Amino acid sequence: MTDTDPIVITPSGEIDLASAPALRESITEALAESASTVLVVDLADVTFMDSSGLTCLAFAHQKMQERDGRVEVHNANSSVRKLITVVGMDQVVEVRE
Repeated sequence: MTDTDPIVITPSGEIDLASAPALRESITEALAESASTVLVVDLADVTFMDSSGLTCLAFAHQKMQERDGRVEVHNANSSVRKLITVVGMDQVVEVRE
């Protein structure tokens, strides 16, 4: 991976209070390994997400802003995409199919 390649995080299953710390750690580790300005969170294998997952996305957004970068959320299922939209998270992260 080069510093121009996006960083890609691919969580799976449920992102909730129990699993969110592992996702946050994955984000932290990935950011430490690359200076890329694009972080992709690919949610194709995520079946459920609650506010703990939103907190992880906000954390990722904050960290990427510190390096003048952005967060993209890819492949969220309809319920996760709806959650992201209802709380307005789609105003700070790019949501893509």
